[in-house]
Amino acid sequence: CDGKKPHCEACRQRGVQELCVYVESHIQGQTSKETDQILDLFDVMKSGPESQAIHVLRVLRCHSDLDTIFSIIRPRISLTPHISSQQQTRGPTRHLGLESELMARHSLSFPSLQPLEASILKAVLSTGRISATDSENAGSPFDFESNPFQTHHPRQYPTPILHPCDERLEKLNISFWTTVPIPSDLAAKIILLYLETDHPLLGTFDPDLFVNDLINCETRFCSRFLLSAVMYWGCQMYSALDPTVKEYTPQFSEETEKRWAEDKSKDSLLTLAGIPLLGLAYLGDGKDHYALTYVSEANSMGTRMGFFGTEYTVAMPKVREVNSELQSATSYAAWGTFNWLVLMALFYQQPGLSYPEHPPIWPIPGNGWHETSEGSPESIRQTFQSTYMGDTFPVLCRFWRIIHQVTLRYYRDQPYPREGLSDHITLAFAEYKYRELIAWAETLPPSMVRSEQSPHHVLIFQYVAIL
Repeated sequence: CDGKKPHCEACRQRGVQELCVYVESHIQGQTSKETDQILDLFDVMKSGPESQAIHVLRVLRCHSDLDTIFSIIRPRISLTPHISSQQQTRGPTRHLGLESELMARHSLSFPSLQPLEASILKAVLSTGRISATDSENAGSPFDFESNPFQTHHPRQYPTPILHPCDERLEKLNISFWTTVPIPSDLAAKIILLYLETDHPLLGTFDPDLFVNDLINCETRFCSRFLLSAVMYWGCQMYSALDPTVKEYTPQFSEETEKRWAEDKSKDSLLTLAGIPLLGLAYLGDGKDHYALTYVSEANSMGTRMGFFGTEYTVAMPKVREVNSELQSATSYAAWGTFNWLVLMALFYQQPGLSYPEHPPIWPIPGNGWHETSEGSPESIRQTFQSTYMGDTFPVLCRFWRIIHQVTLRYYRDQPYPREGLSDHITLAFAEYKYRELIAWAETLPPSMVRSEQSPHHVLIFQYVAIL
């Protein structure tokens, strides 16, 4: 049969009058291939063990390209015959050996990199050759659609608006907290930008309790020093959206220093929570040498307050004595400060730097304690209340807890003059920490998986902790 219509050659020679009817076969095109791949994935998740199905789902959440997905899962699972041997041999081969194995077994911590399209590279390179003046001309051929990386003048950024969950910030009376003459609505936008962008990564205070006291002019979970530190750091952030905000940065710097001089002699959660923000603001403001002073101050205050190194038997009675709000505020202050101290240890890596001896014994924010039948503490995952934070901060707490021991061994305990790492770091210790990091990465919740819908703090987490 030659497949001709309406009659094939064989039927025409035999004098058959009926029209030839052909069974349509799959066209070896993109649609057929994708259909077979989707069916294959469905069969794997339907018939394979639960752990295998979960692995496939994780890979699916991380990647949109089916060829990339199959290049990751193929070394680990046996695929059903939907894919021909020709298709299998045609699969991507750029990930080989150990890299391929790590990508297959640990897809969260070793995601497959998507190939960069030539059109995107062309757009990026072209952007660098266009002046700001040209980009503002109405007749410029580079609009948003043709050039997704175009340069924006600060005035072109949309003004952030308050989301429904932040309507309480519309009631802010900033004059109660600061002498800096800044409008309350602008201050609210700056605070909101910090809460949504940086606070999930820093987490030195409970954001819900902070905002409640902020708008109600109460000082249990908000203080003038803490607010000034937030504004000093937040103004530097917001000036990228509105350059006129820069004029407030030195004013809040001066006010924060004044508040610090008044409060540093009294150990408190709010003062401790403000120290990392003040240190970061100094770094952002080009005053790096000041930051080292606040590393020492934060570590000393946290140690005096019993957050770093207190035994469980001593800490547990204190935890039980406080209500849930104070426990949450304490956990945020302890863990947020601890995380920042470990980050600074990695950043400076110099002798004489102050290190916390132990991580906080207080529960990680977003987790609670209860007694098991054996009487030992067990961390129970609870619903995370804050709409700002997502899962980023508790995940980072566990990350910095692992890295903490690395900083002690690699930097604090390093002999001087400096020697090779092999003289004071064993291979067994390095392998153990590596396995801890891999195990930690495999417990990440779905919200922490990199995707096109990831919020800012998740992408920063992926860059800092995963890459």
